[in-house]
Amino acid sequence: MTQAGERDGDMSTQELAAWYHENAPETDALDFAAELAIIRVYQLVTVPPGREGRKRFNNLRFNVLRLLYQTEARQLLMSEIGRGLNVGVTNVTTLVNELVAEGLVRRADHPRDKRKKWAVLTPKGARAFEAELPFVAQVVKRLWGVLDTDDKQQLVRLLAKYADRVRESAVSDEIKALREARSDAAERR
Repeated sequence: MTQAGERDGDMSTQELAAWYHENAPETDALDFAAELAIIRVYQLVTVPPGREGRKRFNNLRFNVLRLLYQTEARQLLMSEIGRGLNVGVTNVTTLVNELVAEGLVRRADHPRDKRKKWAVLTPKGARAFEAELPFVAQVVKRLWGVLDTDDKQQLVRLLAKYADRVRESAVSDEIKALREARSDAAERR
């Protein structure tokens, strides 16, 4: 069995965490291991192996359709999609452009504000989402079947706690301050 997020030809998560700790000893190796495990799992689930050749949706495209499908009017403003996916307007525009080209979504003008655009799920888009949903459910069931109920509840609790910390502006500010300090130090050399 491989360690969390290990990929063929890569260092294991533990080995890479040890390397980071060796080169940045102020941070615990277990902190690096946890971060690397999350990143590697994210990479695995956003582009699952063996799906590249299938005509299916990637996670972002699927979730655009899901967001639209979940609304009563089956439409959202582009900015609402961005907030729902936690992505910028450029990414939303690119995603929606692709879905429009495939006839899964159409654009509509906002009746009062010409700067705003609606993304509207088409009947073809609703059918495509409905066809993909059982596949997603099967994958989720298969992937999470490795954990028992207690493990899943603990993992959900821990990931929620971690996500709250990531969302805190202090973390973003700390990262920004560290990068600025590093840049300032490099300029002084």
